[in-house]
Amino acid sequence: KKKKKKKKKRKKKKKKKKSRKRKRKVRGEVEIATTALRVMASRFVMAEHSMSTNLSSVSNKALRYIFAEERQDLSKRATNALRKANEFIPASLQGRGLPNRFLVIPLSDIARDFHEGRFVQRNVSNATFGGPVYMLSIRSLGHDRGHRTETERVLAKQLRVNPMNHAPVSVNFVRAPEDEPLMMELPLAPVNADKCDVLKNGFLLHLVKSVMVRVDPFATPPECAWLDLAGRTIGTIEAGDLILPDGVDLMSDPHQRVVKIAVKA
Repeated sequence: KKKKKKKKKRKKKKKKKKSRKRKRKVRGEVEIATTALRVMASRFVMAEHSMSTNLSSVSNKALRYIFAEERQDLSKRATNALRKANEFIPASLQGRGLPNRFLVIPLSDIARDFHEGRFVQRNVSNATFGGPVYMLSIRSLGHDRGHRTETERVLAKQLRVNPMNHAPVSVNFVRAPEDEPLMMELPLAPVNADKCDVLKNGFLLHLVKSVMVRVDPFATPPECAWLDLAGRTIGTIEAGDLILPDGVDLMSDPHQRVVKIAVKA
């Protein structure tokens, strides 16, 4: 009888543990869903803000700086601990025939630009994105055991994102010197939507997420390709109608349809 009682107690304890694990999983799924909704809401707000922006207020901004530090421990355990801290993410720098460098960058800098729509989605299955150009300031340990800082212009070639909570996981940078032309993708940013009478009872349908451009040497790469909606009517808008700053040439087909203006049924 004592043995049977002990077995029953063990079974009850196991059931309680399983139920607790299930509850934790459900709570985690709920938290992930809420964070995903917040990300979607923030993107919608930023899109509405860009739609209401006037073209006269748009200027070619200077490149943003990202401060990075060279990694000393490249083990998988250190990488996982870095991501769990939710403050920094691993990054790599490559290209130009120089040795690859492994870095650590603040999560807030990349997450802000990602949520504001400055990255272009490339692969849906792998959740990878292409990003803008940055000035990367790298702090490393020199041969004399002293710290030194280097600054390079880089292109965020590949950003990996967690598909569950839309949080950046890692970034791959490519060296982009100022004295060489640069090929990059630009997201579309509509402006002067308040001056388009059709959009009061209609909507804007994006047929293309981005366009390919070529940036001349010593020219400042833009953040996006501007689409002026002032006075537009029902129909499609081609890539040749996009507004690009001086020193930036469109490499995509100029007759490619990028946006469609339609009326609600």
